[in-house]
Amino acid sequence: MPQAAVPPVGRDRLVSYRRAFSGCHGPFAFVDLSAFDRNAAALARRSSGKPIRLASKSVRVPELLKRAQSSSPIYQGVPCDDYFTEAEQVFLAHGGRPHWGKCHTLGAADFARLVPRFHEFLTVRDEYDPQRRFTNAYLERVLGD
Repeated sequence: MPQAAVPPVGRDRLVSYRRAFSGCHGPFAFVDLSAFDRNAAALARRSSGKPIRLASKSVRVPELLKRAQSSSPIYQGVPCDDYFTEAEQVFLAHGGRPHWGKCHTLGAADFARLVPRFHEFLTVRDEYDPQRRFTNAYLERVLGD
């Protein structure tokens, strides 16, 4: 994003982001958790007590869904665990695999069996992120250590 397109209030933040990621090769994504938390709190205040439903299609990162839901009782998830647990068994029985960003119960050992080049991906991950700076609990579950 060109700096001129950023409102003055956000320019310092943009400069700090560019500095922080200057040595990183893209594409990649990051979330400013302080900004995320501020936005979640502001949205909760504006809801006037009305529940806010969160779904994995509106917030694509499971850990961020959980973070928003734990920040206020206003945020309610769409109950999907029972449905997806049952559907997952049908999909797996027919050679299907879950979408990486959706509800599922699989872990690294499962993906190693289901994804033909999974170990190649882990090799690339080891090369580019050996210290696991870009990980979270969800990635630890689906990719392993």
